Amino acid sequence: MTKVYTSAMVLIPPEKLRDSIQAIRKKYDRNYHRWMPHITLIYPFRPESEFDALESDIIKVSKDLKPFHTILEKFNFFR
Repeated sequence: MTKVYTSAMVLIPPEKLRDSIQAIRKKYDRNYHRWMPHITLIYPFRPESEFDALESDIIKVSKDLKPFHTILEKFNFFR
């Protein structure tokens, strides 16, 4: 399978938190408007042409996961 630098697997925060996150990003990240708030899990990822096949694999490995809470202590960015 080919990795590409045009996609990533990410966690997207709940919509109710996005405006607050964007306000912080606007202050510190000149490119905040380029993409929504997110936490990168896997980058580079796979081409869009493989998404359908990957979806079933991701569902299989994550189907028994329960929701969980987390506290983020450090924020970072790609240069």
